Amino acid sequence: MSIDTYQSKLMKLTMRYFANYRLSKTIVKSEDMKIRLGLNNGIIIPNGVDLNLFRSLDKKECRQKLGWEL
Repeated sequence: MSIDTYQSKLMKLTMRYFANYRLSKTIVKSEDMKIRLGLNNGIIIPNGVDLNLFRSLDKKECRQKLGWEL
């Protein structure tokens, strides 16, 4: 379930109820989101790409290595 943390108070209470009492774990993308939703069981998995692990490669060189048309 995708949720927006800037919802009405009723919607936040509903989300908090399901997240804390009906779901075993809830994934959020930041500590701030976990706090705003008041989650006890939130697991943080941040958005984005680790640029220390992944980097851009030359498109032409990659296509050649894969045997694709340039």
